Amino acid sequence: MQQWHILKNYREYEILSNLFLQFYNTKFSISFLACIDEQLTSWLLNFLSLENQQMDALQDCLYWEFNKPLNYRKGEISSIYAALSIVYIFRDLKIIWYSKTGKIYEPSDEIIDTQDIVFSIEGLDKELYLYYKFPDGTLYYPIYHYINEFKVQLNLEVSVPFMQIANKQLTQDYIRITGIAKMDNVSVSPLSAGFKLFFPDLISVYSKGTVSSLAMLAGAVDTVFMNKVVYLCWRSISGKIYDISDTEIDDNDIVFWFEGIDPMIIYNRLYPKEPFPLKIKTPSFEFEYVRMEVDAQIDLYFKPEYSTIEETIIEDVDTFIQNKCMNSYIKINKQYEGRVHKFYKKQVENLHWQYNIDTGSAGVYFVKKFVEYFNKKNCLQKMKIE
Repeated sequence: MQQWHILKNYREYEILSNLFLQFYNTKFSISFLACIDEQLTSWLLNFLSLENQQMDALQDCLYWEFNKPLNYRKGEISSIYAALSIVYIFRDLKIIWYSKTGKIYEPSDEIIDTQDIVFSIEGLDKELYLYYKFPDGTLYYPIYHYINEFKVQLNLEVSVPFMQIANKQLTQDYIRITGIAKMDNVSVSPLSAGFKLFFPDLISVYSKGTVSSLAMLAGAVDTVFMNKVVYLCWRSISGKIYDISDTEIDDNDIVFWFEGIDPMIIYNRLYPKEPFPLKIKTPSFEFEYVRMEVDAQIDLYFKPEYSTIEETIIEDVDTFIQNKCMNSYIKINKQYEGRVHKFYKKQVENLHWQYNIDTGSAGVYFVKKFVEYFNKKNCLQKMKIE
C-alpha cells in the first residue's frame, strides 16, 4: 500500500467496516473497502494533479460523520455519502461506482473484480480544494472561509470581489503596520455572534458611509491577543460608497486600510524571544514602548551633555524626517515603499522633546529608521513610543 492513502484515517479496514455496521446497519466487506481505498487514492491524485508525497504531507482523508445518513443508492451507478477532511471540510460528497460489464456491486460483496469496478468522487471542487490546501501568503486565506464566517456569525453578506480586493490591499497594509510578512500564525477575523458579551460598548459591527468599516479581532495561533476591537476600513477615491455585498468594485478606486492594530503587541506575542521588531540592533539608549498605531507619540530624552546643542540636534531631526521619511520613500519590501505623512513637535522641558508623527504608509518601518538614526547620533538617553 502507498505511503498515503485516502482511508488512512481509519488505520484498518476492519475498523471502518465495524463502524458502518454499527451506525448504518450496513455491511461493508474488507474487499470493497480496499478497492475504494486503492482506486480513490489514485483518482484523487490524478484529479488534483499532485504527487503522492504531497498528499502525505497534507494528511487529507475520506471520513464519515456517522450522525448523517449514508444515502446508499444501488443501481447501474451506485453511490454513498462521504466527506473529505482538509482545512475546509467538503461534506456533501458522493462516492460513486459502476462496473464496465454492467454488473451491480454491493458494499457487502466479498468477491470484486478490481479491473471491472470503477470508483470516483462526485461534488469535489478542484479549484476550491487547491485554493484551501496551498496558501498564497495573504492575510485572508482562504477568502471563502471568511465570507462564510461573516455570514454564519454576523449574518453579513460579503461578496467574493470585495474580499479579494480587500485581501490584496490589507495584506500589504498589515505588513506595513507590523513589519511581519509571514501570515501563517496571524489573523484579523470577524467577531463572533456573541461579541456583545465581550464588547458591550460596540454599537455596530458594520458602519457604512464615506469611510466605511468592519469591526474585527486580531489573533495569533488561534488565540485573541488584543483586548480591543480593530477596524477594517475603506473609502473610495471617486466618492462612491461601496457596500460589502457589491460585486462590481473598481480596485483602482477603492482603498482599504486597518485602524487600531498595535504592531508591538502582535510582534511580542508572535516572537517573545525577539527583543525588538524587524531585527533592529539593540538601541544605544533606553527604549520604552507603550503602544503604537499609525499616529505615534515619540518622546525623546537627550543626554545631559547635549543640553547646549539640543536645538541644533532637533533641527537635524526635523530635516531627517522631512527629507528621508516624507519626501523620500522608506523601503518596506521588494515591491512596496511607504512614507510619513506629517509631524509636529514641542519641547516639554529641557532635554525632553515630544514628536507626534503620522507614520502614514511607512508604519513600523519608520520606527526602525528612526531608531537607527539615533543609534548613529548616540545623543539619546531614552526614547518612548505611545
